[in-house]
Amino acid sequence: MDEEAKAEQGGWGRFALRHPGLALAVVALTSLACLALLVAGQTIEGAPRLIVDTRLELLLPQRDERLADYREFSDAFGGDDRLAVALLETKADVFSEEFLLRVHRFSEALAADTLVEGGRLISLSHVTYTRSEGGWLDVAPLFRPGEQWDPAPIREALAGHPLYVDRVVGRGGDAVAFLIPLEPTADTPANRALLTARLEERFAAFAQEGERAWLDGVVVTRPRILRLVRSDMKRIFPAAALVLLLVTAVWFRDVRATLMTLGVVVGCVVWTLASMALLGIPLSLISASVIPVLLLVAGVGDSVHLISAYRRARREGLTAPQASGAAVDQTLGPCLLTSLTTGAGFLALLTSDVPLVAQLGLPLAIGVFLAFWITFLGLPPLLARGWVSEGSAKAAWGEAAASWIEARVVARPKLWVGGGLLAIAVCALGLTQLQVESRMLGDFDADHPLRATRAHFEQHLGGVSALEVYVRPAPGATWATGQAEGELPTRLLERDALEGIASLTSALRSPALREQGVLAVLSLSDFLIDMHYVLEERDPKARVLPKSKAAAAQFLLLYEGASPQDPTTDVLHPDRDRLRIQVRIRNLATPEFFALAEAVEAEARATPEGPRAGRDGEQLHDSSGPPVAYS
Repeated sequence: MDEEAKAEQGGWGRFALRHPGLALAVVALTSLACLALLVAGQTIEGAPRLIVDTRLELLLPQRDERLADYREFSDAFGGDDRLAVALLETKADVFSEEFLLRVHRFSEALAADTLVEGGRLISLSHVTYTRSEGGWLDVAPLFRPGEQWDPAPIREALAGHPLYVDRVVGRGGDAVAFLIPLEPTADTPANRALLTARLEERFAAFAQEGERAWLDGVVVTRPRILRLVRSDMKRIFPAAALVLLLVTAVWFRDVRATLMTLGVVVGCVVWTLASMALLGIPLSLISASVIPVLLLVAGVGDSVHLISAYRRARREGLTAPQASGAAVDQTLGPCLLTSLTTGAGFLALLTSDVPLVAQLGLPLAIGVFLAFWITFLGLPPLLARGWVSEGSAKAAWGEAAASWIEARVVARPKLWVGGGLLAIAVCALGLTQLQVESRMLGDFDADHPLRATRAHFEQHLGGVSALEVYVRPAPGATWATGQAEGELPTRLLERDALEGIASLTSALRSPALREQGVLAVLSLSDFLIDMHYVLEERDPKARVLPKSKAAAAQFLLLYEGASPQDPTTDVLHPDRDRLRIQVRIRNLATPEFFALAEAVEAEARATPEGPRAGRDGEQLHDSSGPPVAYS
């Protein structure tokens, strides 16, 4: 019986040989549909699209009990993931009326942007400043156009002040900062990228001769990293495909065989990315580069095995249709088994508690099965038409080399097994020296613009990397809910609680912690101490907390009436049952970061009320005994 008759009677494995036109049409049309879907997702509103998820939360174990603390903190204070920070280096006198008027007008323009939460924008001109006028306290923006301006007392008042230095003005007086929050209702990846582009354009225009503007913050960094990821995809995938092309070209020494192999893996990647878009599976900062390259590696094997088996059959004297059928019979089962085992291995990643790792599992498993499907649906009809030559003995040197290695392994199995075990032992020893580096910018070169910008902020301002201390009601505490109707809790305004917060704030500013990486610290006690200091006519002895809970409540009431918004909402929740201490740190390597986090945790434990502490990612969270928990 000839090969055509066998194809007619063959099982499902020979479907492509029985219906070659249909098989090729399915592969071609599906590939075009997947390409159209990926293009439509980028150009048509509402179409399924492939997105890149850059959330920090993807790095956190989902079953870690501290993740709930992280989410509670983010819900309470919003974190810093919606904040852009700009630094303007200048040779001008930053306290001169001319310069502040310029900063004021620019700040007003920024606040008017629909993508900016204007009421929360902070700059040197707009930062809240407390004045004492005839025994009355006036809480208003530092600079108000049209009013008489004397820079000398302002310069003296702000010197070394934690509410201003390393927050809106550089410690050397040669730089000013703008804290620009993204409007919550406009928080989408597209708007983040748009805001970043607008800020880059506006600050480039704002900077005068001799000045330079720098942009940082999560709002700015994420779109920039996303652009880098896309740039990597455009560079790494073609480079990997080129390497694959060269290797298969050397292996087969046949142009069509090489192009068919490349077509399978490229189709596999396109089909997989389209499947991710349809299923709503996002790419991450890691998977965006890893998945396409891994699919190139995992998807090439089936086509190489099929084409190699076909060429061997041709050299044995079979016709192209006969060789194609024999190759399918010989390789389909083993390739299906390897696809199943490889796919199962990738699916095992779904059990990871870290979303960044788990998100790799399903796309890679899908890609492996799609590579198998494309190979045995699209290649047999082409092989049956004789598109690939049988290859001479010289041209098959790669296959001969593989056969030579196979013979040596079979001849001396103990030697090869022993060598494999030795290699495993060496690798296991190497694992003991393995270190984890998880800084968001740690993968970039030291001179990369992103890292250079971060280093510049650390040098001229209080940095932008955060380590937050979260203070909340301890489990079982009743003080946060036991108030009369309409009244806010006052426990955090008690003298002992405020002293504990001030003590921890002071400890975090200690030389030892600064040596470990702390750059700047800001807490509720700073606001209350400043207002008490101003009320007492800036008497140096008055740099202390208010004497009573009632006085603290009155100070907060004055801050609530500040224009354009209460500045203490960054450190004290409006319900007054939670607060945070903002800590800015250097962009530390992972071991140094955790060492610093443990040192901060130790200081929190030593704070009055004896908190029980824990950590999560770049936030520090605690659950403590009554009445206050420091996290």
